[in-house]
Amino acid sequence: MKQIKLNTFFFLAVFLFVLLPPVFAERTKERIVDNAGRLSTAEKAHLTRIADTLSNKYNFDLVLVIEQQIPEGIEARNYADEYFDVNGYGFGQNRDGSILLIVMAGREWHYSNAGRAINILKYDSYAERKMYSEIGKNLRAGNFSKAYEAYFNIWEKVLELDVKGRKLNFFHEWNLLLVGIAWFFAIAIGFITVLNWEKGMNTAVAQKHAGVYIIPGTLDFKEKSDTFLYSQVTKTKRSNDSNSSSSGSSGGGMRSSSSGMSFSGRGGKF
Repeated sequence: MKQIKLNTFFFLAVFLFVLLPPVFAERTKERIVDNAGRLSTAEKAHLTRIADTLSNKYNFDLVLVIEQQIPEGIEARNYADEYFDVNGYGFGQNRDGSILLIVMAGREWHYSNAGRAINILKYDSYAERKMYSEIGKNLRAGNFSKAYEAYFNIWEKVLELDVKGRKLNFFHEWNLLLVGIAWFFAIAIGFITVLNWEKGMNTAVAQKHAGVYIIPGTLDFKEKSDTFLYSQVTKTKRSNDSNSSSSGSSGGGMRSSSSGMSFSGRGGKF
């Protein structure tokens, strides 16, 4: 009997040893990868909590990778695609998720979308433009932490609305501001209306012409003329040069990784 119990215990130990490692590896998958040494321990822990919370809540992998440099000849967008694919990121059969890559040496950045992330941003152009604008603007200004947080914050809003079948748009983004503006105009209109009522109660009527205040015969103009001494014309040559953005832009269309996995996304220089 004792031998049977020992055999059962041994079988269970082997069974758990074989099955637990994959599960443990999945739960501890690193979503904040800093190979350039840009993040402090506290910053990495903070971003990891955000990435893990959002990823598990929406079944949607959100990954940040910071590299000092990438192999020469490889575009940032292709590196991001392959990194996401090879390292097994993405939830579900379609590998839902997104990765933001920052390359310090080349001052490049790119976010790649996989699975349902492709359709989310494809049909939510406002969210896509906002993400591209906010990340690029903060990186060019040297506000790296704000760029990282903008990436996660925008995805949080987008995913929260996507669950409800809605999109991120101007009215949702500026809802409080619009309400404030509406209240301002309501108060202004009410104030103007009260002033008009007050004016209507005044029986004295202001005269629009000065003639009623002039004593007849005391003011007489016999001659009227306008004399222009000179004129001056200034001409400015129209410039034909058009301004172009120095930040650059890459991606935007559909593409595939080496394994055939589909990606979309955008990026540029900073």
